[in-house]
Amino acid sequence: MNFFTFLPVARIAEIEATDKAGGTKPEAQRILAEEATRLVHGEVALMAARRITDSLFHGQLENLTENDLEQLAQDGMPGVQIEKSAGSLIDALVAAGLAKSKSEARTFIQSGSVAINGQKADAIDHQIADDERLYGRFTILRRGKKNYGLVSWQ
Repeated sequence: MNFFTFLPVARIAEIEATDKAGGTKPEAQRILAEEATRLVHGEVALMAARRITDSLFHGQLENLTENDLEQLAQDGMPGVQIEKSAGSLIDALVAAGLAKSKSEARTFIQSGSVAINGQKADAIDHQIADDERLYGRFTILRRGKKNYGLVSWQ
């Protein structure tokens, strides 16, 4: 099976020409990633990858299924497993690699750059509650706009 069977050379040339002519964000990398995902994992996995990406970057985490979160935990997002009894937001940020220390985690929280499942968190003593565990098992932490961590609760 040849990659070009799925993406003809003429289509590649068209994408390249469009990227060169347009003053917008290049699309070649996204298209190549989608085609590679389709080739390796199939159409269903490509649709799931699109749903996950759209949900994360548009703040619509309610669109994520339990299977999507399991996939993220497996290979899509840096994450950590934590005991449910240890629900401190500060500890979770450090464990997930979103802060180097508890002091740094406090600073991030106080500056308003931390979100739990898309909702800003501003209390340094915040304990992650059961309703912040998606499907009772997952919490998505974000620091800033692009730094994500997935907590899998044990």
